[in-house]
Amino acid sequence: MFVVRIELPDAAGEKKPDYVTLHQKMKGQGFFNKIKFGDGERSLPHATYSHNSGQGVTLPSILEKAEAAAAGLCSGKPRILAMEVGQAAQSGLPTG
Repeated sequence: MFVVRIELPDAAGEKKPDYVTLHQKMKGQGFFNKIKFGDGERSLPHATYSHNSGQGVTLPSILEKAEAAAAGLCSGKPRILAMEVGQAAQSGLPTG
């Protein structure tokens, strides 16, 4: 499983970050704003997404998809953290 966090900075108020479009574009790229745990599905924090591992899915390809989704949605350069997760634990995430 992969987890991606995106921040869309607003450089000097030039263009408001568009998180609604980001969410739609991330969903179109196969990302979800939820994650499954043994006790059920949980909602991820704002602008945090999960993507299932699969054949041909690599960390660089996940980063490329996130970069493509975030392109042009803010006046600054999007800040993206992508990671491959083998195990995960949660506390306080709402059920989804």
